[in-house]
Amino acid sequence: MIFVSVVSHGHFDLIKELGVLANIAKDSQLRIFLVDNIGEAKFEAWCKGNNIVYTKNKKKLGFGANNNLNFAQAAEASESVDDYFIVLNPDLIIDPSALVELEQQSKKYEASISTVNLFLDRDLKWSDDCIRNFPSAMSFLKSFLFGKNSTIIPKNNIITPISVDWCAGCLIGFSMSHYRQLNGFDERYFMYCEDIDICYRSCKIHGEKVMYFPDIKAVHLSQRRSRQFLSKHFYWHVVSAIRFIISRHFY
Repeated sequence: MIFVSVVSHGHFDLIKELGVLANIAKDSQLRIFLVDNIGEAKFEAWCKGNNIVYTKNKKKLGFGANNNLNFAQAAEASESVDDYFIVLNPDLIIDPSALVELEQQSKKYEASISTVNLFLDRDLKWSDDCIRNFPSAMSFLKSFLFGKNSTIIPKNNIITPISVDWCAGCLIGFSMSHYRQLNGFDERYFMYCEDIDICYRSCKIHGEKVMYFPDIKAVHLSQRRSRQFLSKHFYWHVVSAIRFIISRHFY
């Protein structure tokens, strides 16, 4: 079984409009667990009608905590050591067959943590910078102040699966056993950098880097709110970056 973890922060209308989750839920190989972080009206009934496991939070939790909540429920439902866990943003457009392919290719390459090739448009012309090298304090500073990010890995010439340091948290696949080994996401990160942190711990503690599959493609309708200077999201991003730079020395 492939368990898919989705966290909604007011994404009900987008999820209905895209139809991606409803389509995924029709595949018997896939089961969706969804956390509604703000309690939108009609969401629970919609999930029930689409055979999606729904959880409404009593208080808002961060990205990592919500995905850990979904994993706990998936672990209870799991009946095989070969089951797979995929973290999926609600603003992604992906075919169910691509999720199945990610699971199959991950097992073929014995990859405990993996990702796919993301684009920013439906025509697959604008690449999303979804795979990167681990950042340093200086690379964070240059990114925040000057918008220059030296950690981005160019994808144009990558035609076969390769190992990379980390990938965007909007789509990450894990073997269930590896996610359990990692104790999931670090819930001290409310938003931003929790994806860097979990990939860093996977690499430095367990020797497992992220496997990137260029032939498996999806569209990410990214809003990039963290780039809005002095916004709430920018503040969260800076705080998380500082936390990561400090924490990495203890792994």
